[in-house]
Amino acid sequence: MNMLVDSNVIIDYVSNRIPEKSARLLDLYFNSCFSVSIISKIEVLGYNTHKYELEQLESFIQLSSIEYIDEAVAD
Repeated sequence: MNMLVDSNVIIDYVSNRIPEKSARLLDLYFNSCFSVSIISKIEVLGYNTHKYELEQLESFIQLSSIEYIDEAVAD
């Protein structure tokens, strides 16, 4: 199953701010197939954080497939 992941989930997951039980469930999804919208990618990469965490976020985004927004989605 391909899951579309929100920017807040990505930031909290990479920053280890998700409860352990939920993080284990997300591990299962992230070890298979997940997507990030182009909007979430922009939000994540624009997140104001330390350089090390930003590098981790960039690496995480690279593991995903990017979903682009088109007119059909916008409507």
